[in-house]
Amino acid sequence: MQTQSRWLSYFLLLGCLAVLLTACGSSSLNPNDYYHTAPAEYYLYVPAQYTPETAWPVFIGVHGAGRTGLDCWNDWQPHADEEGFILICPSMGGDATGWYLDDGEAKLNAILRAVNEEYSIKNRYFLAGFSAGAFFVEMYGFRYAKWVAAVSMISAGDFDDATSQARNIPYLVIVGGNEADRLELNRGFANYLEQLGFNVTFHVVPNAGHTMTEEARKVTLEFYRQYEP
Repeated sequence: MQTQSRWLSYFLLLGCLAVLLTACGSSSLNPNDYYHTAPAEYYLYVPAQYTPETAWPVFIGVHGAGRTGLDCWNDWQPHADEEGFILICPSMGGDATGWYLDDGEAKLNAILRAVNEEYSIKNRYFLAGFSAGAFFVEMYGFRYAKWVAAVSMISAGDFDDATSQARNIPYLVIVGGNEADRLELNRGFANYLEQLGFNVTFHVVPNAGHTMTEEARKVTLEFYRQYEP
């Protein structure tokens, strides 16, 4: 009887694992199904629970140099349903050194107009950018302050002068503890914003290099919940 019980438990366990694997496989999404080429290249994810009766928050993820919107899709799409945001991941183009800021802004603004025509969205957005994308979201907040609810900058390598109209935007500055060339640069930028009266949070990811880490995603999502559009 004990042997039969062990075998029964074994087969029940296998059955449970099979169900879980099937469920996981059925819930995976093909990003190609959410890929758009007009008015610019981007990925758009709208949670299944979306209804047009309510204006939905928008989370914009901006990739680093030499990458595409697919990188941001992989970073943020798994959290969109749980957090309840519409996700926009533009592909900025350019090369390994970055892209032209004005061109990126024009692409993103055109994308936002297109999404706004099709969906009911809030008129202020949450932005998160990695590396060159962090510089982009910094500057987008400075230049389009009335449209920006909060900004997460992850491993930025460059900064520019803040504008007074952006002072009400909360900024999160994240950097890896092993990013020798960026750690003090990011710390100095956070101090600069604080001296100007910005609401700024500085976070160091211990032992992390120049990469998007799980901790950076977690801290960014916590920041999003605090300042959801």
